[in-house]
Order: sequence, then structure tokens, then C-alpha cells
Amino acid sequence: MKKIIKKYKEYLISPILASVILLLVFAIKGIFPFGNITIANGDMGQGYMPFYYFLYDIVFNGKNIFYDYVLGMGSNMYGGFMADGLLNPTTFIIFLGGRENIPYMFSLVLILKISFIALTSYILFNKLNKECKFYNILFSILYAFSGYVLMYNTNIMWLDIVGLFPLFILATKYMFEKNKPYWFSIVLSLMLICNYNLAFMVLMFIIFIVPIYIRFGIEKENRKKAVYNLIIGTLLTVGLSAFSFIPSFMQVMSSYRMAGTVSNSVTNSNILFKIVVFIFYSIPIYGYAKWWKYKDQDKKCFFIIGLSLIFSAIIPIFFERVNLLWHAGSYQMFPFRYGFIPLLILYIGSLRYYSKFYEPEKFDKKKWNIINGLCYIAIFIAIVLGVATAIGINRTMPAFFLPTELFISVVMIFGFIYFAIYNIYYMENQKKKKILIVLLTIFQIIIYSYAYIGVDPQYRYGTEWSDEQIFLSNEIAKEVKDDNSLYRIKDLTASTTENCSLVYNIPSMSTFLHIISKEQVLNCEQLGYSHNKTKINDFGGTIFSDAVYGIKYVLSKENLSEEIYNYISCFDNEIKLYEYKKTLPYGINYKTEVTDIPSELKEFEAQNYLYKNMFNKQDNIIDNVEELNIEKLEDGKYKILINTEKDKELYIYSFTEIKNIEVNGNQINVPILNDKDNKKYPTVYCNGILDLGYLKKGTIEIKFDSEKELENNQIKIGLLDIEKYNKLFEETKQTADIQISGNKIKIIAKVENDTNLFIPINFDKGWKIKSTNNDNTEIKRIYNTFIGINLKSGENNIELEFKPYLYEICLKISITTILLMILAYIIEKKFNIRNVKWIMFAFWLIGIIIYCGAFIKVYIMSIIQTIFDII
Repeated sequence: MKKIIKKYKEYLISPILASVILLLVFAIKGIFPFGNITIANGDMGQGYMPFYYFLYDIVFNGKNIFYDYVLGMGSNMYGGFMADGLLNPTTFIIFLGGRENIPYMFSLVLILKISFIALTSYILFNKLNKECKFYNILFSILYAFSGYVLMYNTNIMWLDIVGLFPLFILATKYMFEKNKPYWFSIVLSLMLICNYNLAFMVLMFIIFIVPIYIRFGIEKENRKKAVYNLIIGTLLTVGLSAFSFIPSFMQVMSSYRMAGTVSNSVTNSNILFKIVVFIFYSIPIYGYAKWWKYKDQDKKCFFIIGLSLIFSAIIPIFFERVNLLWHAGSYQMFPFRYGFIPLLILYIGSLRYYSKFYEPEKFDKKKWNIINGLCYIAIFIAIVLGVATAIGINRTMPAFFLPTELFISVVMIFGFIYFAIYNIYYMENQKKKKILIVLLTIFQIIIYSYAYIGVDPQYRYGTEWSDEQIFLSNEIAKEVKDDNSLYRIKDLTASTTENCSLVYNIPSMSTFLHIISKEQVLNCEQLGYSHNKTKINDFGGTIFSDAVYGIKYVLSKENLSEEIYNYISCFDNEIKLYEYKKTLPYGINYKTEVTDIPSELKEFEAQNYLYKNMFNKQDNIIDNVEELNIEKLEDGKYKILINTEKDKELYIYSFTEIKNIEVNGNQINVPILNDKDNKKYPTVYCNGILDLGYLKKGTIEIKFDSEKELENNQIKIGLLDIEKYNKLFEETKQTADIQISGNKIKIIAKVENDTNLFIPINFDKGWKIKSTNNDNTEIKRIYNTFIGINLKSGENNIELEFKPYLYEICLKISITTILLMILAYIIEKKFNIRNVKWIMFAFWLIGIIIYCGAFIKVYIMSIIQTIFDII
């Protein structure tokens, strides 16, 4: 053991130092384990922490990796699970703190991931430059705390790919040197399995950057073999990772995200956010700049590194169309997700100088005496400015934005420290020189780590980017106890975010699973529920659609009507828990054959269509007030008077922003995630049907403010008939017993005549159906997104099982690929295929076609189109 430690102890230096620096930052900020602040910020609290609860429940509470009923009306979880890197071994440290303390354990997960990045980058640097141990250690720590890692740390699953990428570079180099693609395939497969999103960008690296190395770094007679290995290695990768990558990829391609409705903007509005990734630290830029002096002596490497940076950094930074295609054509935030690739290339180029060409600068005492004072003044200014900048960045939503003035501050800090480093290299004392360089570099690491890792709760700008909803969800889980776990909960307080159903483990229609289907979003829009790009939340809808969707519980800060709800309890923060007095059977029989709600129907019309079609009615349940008498008052105020002869639930849908809504003198709050006292409607978080409450028969007066001149067609008022609503529960009888366990749904339904069963669960191609007494039973998509099943008269015993679409086939492909790799290894021992000229030429030709086609599409066409846009 001692011999092993002695042999490999140098590899422990970088990860240990990285851990110590990170713990120091935690201690300064009071982040766990040195305080009760978590590193939740940006998407971490609202998007990813809940998924770790899902992982915990898979291991300890029997949940299924393929499917989860509680999220988003039933969700295919496999793609999200893989995309979030939950299979990475570092993830499982969350188990140490128990389920309720998962947010705190993220500190330990981050330490492990950053230490892993420091380790793998040191391994790479050491293999490439054995003669400069000092700079290898320094640069591996810099890569672990690089601008990319710090700016994107809230997307913690991406850091796995950052750590694997140095190993991928080594595996690629090994493949070309030894003509063995297996390590290349294994590492690339791990990347696709850990996070196919960023691994896609590594595939782009293979197409556009690796050919540069083949052209300038490999002898002419070996290039065809290199292309052969690259293609074979990539194909093997697809096969090895097929069980994970292909089902997840198919889910993404059929999702709302890829339907062209999310961000596909070609406006280069994020240019500063891209550039700043490279200028957190001065020493790598200094080394790369010094290397330029020796470019004629190191032409091959200089061309490889230089061209690689042009195609992976310079062009995408300034040509957004190219950048967009590196992101597979779509991204919402985080505009430089592959920034770790050019950063590592830059560091390799900089280390080339320190390992091959570095010589101590000649000491000039007279010159040093003059510059010495300026050097320390620059350091002092950098320290003062650095502290102020770190605090400023940390208080301005660092995960998403970088204000221009703070970008300028970062540039100034970079410039002052660059000036200091430039002059420190002229010092005579070599030991003191290294100490100063290390201290300046650590200072930069600490200030930017402070800026980007962990944000004090008061500067998180609301519930959406905090962890407060996680802890509230733990309280909700203790309060809501239902023997029938099918019924859902609805949060009208905006106190929990869209994935929190995974935390409190109570079914909900909300979801922040990026790869939800476009049909699910369409149904949400039509029935008047809110959504924000790839998020669906449960604001909106009506008490009727809630009943159909199986919503039973409601969280509210307002007092809800006794006619519709039963009060259960109240939490410490004045959030009240209610339940609907009446619920429809879970699983409703319908006779009419249906497929979708007609696309032209929205809001109240769609609600009425569902009412008539599902319950075989001829009238409407919601009266859409056709002729509104909107009276304009003084100072932008408006009034609407409505007379009703029956008790009604009152709804409004507005196509323009209104605010300060009052109904019969009562103020209507419209809480949203980051403003619980919001009075405006609609917003990006609350853009569905707004419930104005239960109204007795008589005259209803609605008042509101608007900054625009209103017309009748900009406001819709709906009056839901309470009498018809109550009658539904009397007429609709329970005919099906439905039980959900893991990825299986068991249905026992006894009916007198042939009919159909509506189940408020999302349809997916992954569902398979079998019946013990009805061979013709089939599962179909109805009402855009839900499951419909035909029932035969008598007793129906049906089981649905979910596995991601193509998963079983792809699992067989992965197993077959492993066997083929073993077989290929044996064959290669006997037959040297790489000496067969026509095979090598064929792969060479395929490689050229792929490269040229991709290059024309991604670079040439994008640049030409950008020029035309400017003209």
C-alpha cells in the first residue's frame, strides 16, 4: 500500500489542493459544512436537487428508473435521469445525509466533482508535459476552477463531462499512437451515458477539431488509419452507450424543446458571457502569448492549437449561428456549454510554452526597481477591485447574467494581474517568483469561486432560484397523507417549483423536465394551465379540469370557498392546505371516440369540448360571456359588470397585461414564483385561466387597471355553472380500480357494455399493454396527451408497463457491441485489417464526406447567413 501511495502520490496533490481551496470558500461564505447555506442557485434548486430526491427514492424507496407518476402527470424519467448524470459515482454521496438533507450534501458532491476534474486534468498535463510538474499542478487546479466550471457549476451534472474530457483527449491520442480505439470508445461512452447533452458537443469536437490533429499531428502515411480508428471508435461508442443515449436522444427529438418553440435566436446577445470564460485567470493567457514567440520552432503544435481555438472559440463567439449548431440548434440559457473544450485547448497550448520553451527572464535590477512599485500597486488595485467584483457578481444572479460593468471589472482585474505576472517573471529569486504567482492565482480562484459558488438566500431573487421550496416540500410531505396515492396536489401559492413533487412525493401536473412532449404542452395551453417554455406549472385551469385531471389537494394563502373545498391545516408560513370536497373517479368511462381536442379551441372552449365529449353532454359547463361591457374609468381603471342567476365560479383570461384586479371589492392576488404579492396578470409564470373565486348569484363587479386601451376581444370572462359541476360527481360512477406501482399500472374494470377508459396520465410510445381477457385491448393517445383504453363488456384485467421507447432494442445493441469488441480484438490479433488499402481508403472517403458536409453546414452556411443578416 505504501508503495502504491508513493508511486501515485503526485496525482493526489491537485485534487487535495482543489478540495482545500473549495472548503476555504465554503468557510468564508458559511456554506455547509461550515454553515447552513447550501450551494443551491440558478437551476440547481428548482431543477436538479429534486432529481436527487428521485435517485434517493430509487435506491431506498423502490421507485423506478424509467417512470415516475408523481411528476408532470406521469413522466418518462429515463432521459432526464441520464441527462442529469445521476449514474455518476460521485452522486451517491448524497445518501450520507438522509433524504431531508440532500440540499446540504450537494456541497460534498461539488467537492468530489471539482477534485475529479483536477485529477484528470493533471493526468493529461503530466502525460503531455512531464518536465514541468509545478505548472501541471497549477494548471490542473485552474482547470478545476476554470471560468466554465464556476459559471456553470449550478448545472452540476455537466461537471462530469468536464472531468472526463481530459481522459478523452488522452484516449484519443492513445488510439492514434497504438491503433486501438477501445479506450477512446469507453471514455466517450461514459460521456454519452453521463450527459448526452454535453457529450453531443464532444461529438462536434470529434468532427471539427480532431481532424486538425490528424492533418498536422500525424504522419501522412498513418492518416487513413487514424480516420478508420476514429470512425470505428465512434461507432463502437454509439453501440456501447445505445441503452442510454438512443432512448434519451429519441425522447429529446420528440420533445417540445426541439419543436422549434424554445430559444433558437441567432442574435448574439451573450457575447460577454462567452468571452469572460477565458479571462478569469491571467497565467494561462500569459503562457499562450509567450508561446507565440516560438511558433516557428513549434509549427505543428501551434497550428493544431491555434486552429482548434479558432473553430471551437473565436468563430462561435462572434457567429451565433455557429454557436447554436454546436448546441444542436437550441438552447435557452448558458450560451457556451462547450466552453470547457476551448479552455482545455488553451491550457494545453500555454503549458507547451512552460514545458518546452520557458527560460527565466534576465534580471535587470535597474528596470526591476522602476517597475517593482508599479507591480505592487497593480496587485493592490486587483485585490481591492477583485473583492468588490466578487461581491457584485454574487449578488446579481451569477448563474444567468454578467452585467457589462462587472465584465469590465473582470477585464481590469485580468489586466492588472497580467501586468504583475509579466513583471514578476523578471525577478531574480526563482522561489519568490513561484510563490507570488501561486498567491496571485489562488487569489483569482478564491474571488471567482466566491462570486459563483453559493449565493446568500437574500440575493437569490426569489423561490425559483432557491432551495426554500425544497425544505417547504419536506413539510408538505409530512402533512399530506392519502391512502389513495393517485390524486394530485396543486400549489396556488407559488412556494414550490415545478419539480417539487419529486420531493414531497405527491403527484402533481407540474414539471421542469426539459424533454416533455409537445402534446403535453399543447394540452396544458388549451385547458388554460400555465407554462413557461419547457416548464409546466399548475396555475390555471378550472375546478372542472382539476377534477378530470385527478387534482384533489390545493395549497393556498387565500381562504378558499367552503362550497368547493374542505380546509385541512395551515403551515407556519400561513400556507393553507385544502382538499376538494368532491372528486371524480380516477379513470373515467367515455363512449365517444376521440383523438385530440381541436387545435383551434382554447381556454373556455376547450374546457367545454372536454365536458361535452367525455361526459356525453350537449350543453356547456362554462358560459363564455360573449358581450362584455368594459367601462373605462379614470386613471387607466376599468370596470365590468356581470349578472348571473346561479352560483358560479368566476374566471378571467386576458390577452394583455392587467393588474390590481378586484371582484366585488376583494383584491385578487396573483402569486408567482419570485413575487408572492404580485398583482399583475398574465405573467410568464401565470398565463393560464385565472380563478376569481366562487360567486353567489346576483351582480358581479370586476375592476382592474390597464396601461393600454382595452377592447372586448382582449378579455375573456367565463362563468362555471356550479350546479352542473356538482351533478357530474353524482352521475359519474367508479368502474375501474387503478393501481400504480413503479412503471406498471394495473387496471381492473367491470363494465356492462363496450366502452372506453380515460386515464389522466401522459401517453408515451414506451407504454405496452396486455390483457388477460381481451386480446383486442389497445392503448391510444387521446385529448392530445392522455391514455385511452378500450374496454369490453364484463371484467377487464389489464396491465400497462412502461419502458422507454427503443430501450430494450438498444440494450441488446450495447451488449452485442461489447461482444463484438471482444471478437474484434481477437480478429485483430490474427488479421491486420489496417493494412488492407481499399478498406482504409473507404473509411478515409467517408471521413472526408462527413467532415466537408458538416463543415459547410455548421461554418460556411452559418457565416454566410450571418453576413447576409448584417447586410
